[in-house]
Amino acid sequence: MRATRSGGPYSYEEFLDALTDKHHPEHRETKQWAGAFEPEVFSAQQANAAVGAMFVWAKERHNRK
Repeated sequence: MRATRSGGPYSYEEFLDALTDKHHPEHRETKQWAGAFEPEVFSAQQANAAVGAMFVWAKERHNRK
């Protein structure tokens, strides 16, 4: 399941099924795309850091124009 086909929050359950079910037809592709993603682990600190990094990147990119 590619990112462009993940369907956002409405298809998250399907994404998790493909990620965790070794017999799912898209398991291998989803596992490859998701990498080390662990759906049961969430860190607000890591999420905030990732969003902050994206903001800095976007601001720097905008300033280069």
